[in-house]
Amino acid sequence: MEREQRKLTASEQKRKLQFDKLSAQLVADGYKRYDLTVDIVKVSFIALAVMLPFVGIAVALYFAVNGAQGLNGSFKELLLFVAVTVACVFVHEGIHGLVWAICCRSFKAISFGIIVRTLTPTAPAPDL
Repeated sequence: MEREQRKLTASEQKRKLQFDKLSAQLVADGYKRYDLTVDIVKVSFIALAVMLPFVGIAVALYFAVNGAQGLNGSFKELLLFVAVTVACVFVHEGIHGLVWAICCRSFKAISFGIIVRTLTPTAPAPDL
């Protein structure tokens, strides 16, 4: 049974058409196509499973160094932490876009977005 696909944006549809055209050409040239895509929800769970041990180690080290008094931060400090974390997500995606632009020698092809259903920021491969 085929799972429900999310609606693609116009730029995603354009990239998909270009990909399908290139893929068909490569198959016609004798290459074999393997679909190795992974559902975004599954990837999110895998990322969480990989990340949790590192978070646990970081929390353990934090408490080993600071003890329980390290939790006496203010609401302002909590908001600052959240803001810095969100900023780091944008910087992370910006690095993806920068690397794509360097590899393609063009910033025009780079696009950024968010998959709203899963709140996943994206810097997809450029339109080549």
